Amino acid sequence: MGMQERAFRPLAATQTATATASSAVITLNNTMGTRAVRIANVGANAINVQIGTATNVAATTTSSLVMLGNTVEVFTAQVGENYIAVIANTTTGSVVYTTVGEGL
Repeated sequence: MGMQERAFRPLAATQTATATASSAVITLNNTMGTRAVRIANVGANAINVQIGTATNVAATTTSSLVMLGNTVEVFTAQVGENYIAVIANTTTGSVVYTTVGEGL
């Protein structure tokens, strides 16, 4: 049997952060175990994203996942990964929205 794909279903309120030249941390507001995290970068510039297990998780412009400007991605956060760090690739910040849920 193949993998079933479902539309993304939010399970908690959306949170916001601004990705600037310094890494900012978002604490996910739902810690129910493995789940999907929808990240929307609504700025025109790329950002870097790092998912982690501690409040001191940090995103860097050299080793964290790049997310292009004006894009939405859904990632899997494993049990214990309750923090997302974001940093801007340029001096212009981007607003970042995160929503915990399930599905794609």
